[in-house]
Amino acid sequence: MESPSMTLIMGLIGPGLVGKELLHIITETSKNQDLIKQRDVAIQVHAISNSKQMMLSGSTTSPHNLDLNAWTNMPKLACDLDVLVHHLKEISQSCENRNISTRIVLCD
Repeated sequence: MESPSMTLIMGLIGPGLVGKELLHIITETSKNQDLIKQRDVAIQVHAISNSKQMMLSGSTTSPHNLDLNAWTNMPKLACDLDVLVHHLKEISQSCENRNISTRIVLCD
């Protein structure tokens, strides 16, 4: 399948009831290749944080979004929003270096 023309690089701050539901919707939507093709956009979650802890996706040279089915069990770092935003910017730059158009979305 051809890659979407736009990738949303997303970070979620405060995964409470609404945030968890948003992650669930993103997980289900990412399984629907017809919808991705129709909307021509992919959503990748690369950071989840609360006021004390955060989880970031892997290497920026080989960016893979977080496993949204297992994120609650992932190792966590101390929350540092500057690091989180820097990480999202690096992921975005890595994608753009591979000619993938991106936008960073930070949800609170």
